[in-house]
Amino acid sequence: MPYGPRNESTSREWLLVIAAGITVMLVAEESGTSVAVGLALALVGVVGLAWRLLRNR
Repeated sequence: MPYGPRNESTSREWLLVIAAGITVMLVAEESGTSVAVGLALALVGVVGLAWRLLRNR
């Protein structure tokens, strides 16, 4: 395995994006952030994960 940056994202990275989006949605009311920000982040994570999984087929 070569060292250095890799060009492909892993499924774990997309799952972290989804988890971050859900976390932002859960704390949106307390922090004053819009729920739409968390929803957009979670949606980006779902699309990225689907793209990653379907691309490997």
